[in-house]
Amino acid sequence: MIRAVFARELRGSLGALAVVSASLACCAVAIASMFSPETARMLEDLKAAMPELYDAFGMGNDTSTLTGFLLNYLYGFLFTLGPLALTLLAVSRSAVRPAATGELANVLASPHSKSTVAASIAAAVIASVLAATAISGLAAVIAAEALFPGVLDLAAMARVNLGLLAFQLFMAGICLLSALALRRPSAALWAGGGLCLAEYLVQMVAQISGTESWGRFLTFFSLFDPYALAASDAGAIGAAVCLALLGAALTAGAVAAFSRRDLCL
Repeated sequence: MIRAVFARELRGSLGALAVVSASLACCAVAIASMFSPETARMLEDLKAAMPELYDAFGMGNDTSTLTGFLLNYLYGFLFTLGPLALTLLAVSRSAVRPAATGELANVLASPHSKSTVAASIAAAVIASVLAATAISGLAAVIAAEALFPGVLDLAAMARVNLGLLAFQLFMAGICLLSALALRRPSAALWAGGGLCLAEYLVQMVAQISGTESWGRFLTFFSLFDPYALAASDAGAIGAAVCLALLGAALTAGAVAAFSRRDLCL
């Protein structure tokens, strides 16, 4: 890995990283502060009035405990798609746009190999995404523990957040593969990002129609199950490990594909 390239790309993503992390952290604090019997009753009334909307975003689950409340309102939508937005911004800035403008060709004029440059870019993208994910999850835990000391299941939240990191690594690997392997800028950015969004839409449809049993085979979002992770389900933990390994494999594939790519404009 080239330290200078890694540091430059990481610095370039700091603005987006700060905005996404701060936004998700503020949402986490706000959601944690809403945990009360009165708020729970109000939200249950809203859920009863709009069950399809709640189910679509994975928020139709039990919220009687503080842990369940956080999982329901943070990990079904905000904490899954929020870091994905940062992934797309970082991939566009670090890989897609420089390749389209010829900036990457200038970097490759140095004595460093294509694979080393690609690995540096991938490492910077993944570091920024995982940092935002970790900050968001940590903010939720700190806020909940500060507001309701001793109520939150810290071990369960640790498992869920580790699973979320694995899931974000997997989606980052998909986006990096398309960004570093494909030549057309629009395809390079949206082949991976579009796939992730399409998979989320499939999950939404499955949850609305009540067909999760078969719909889970059509979307990789079903591999991240925060409730099962919180309950120490072996299958969910195994799925999280598989997501992390697949994310690493996709990233390695992205680097290998870039090393064989012709960057001539």
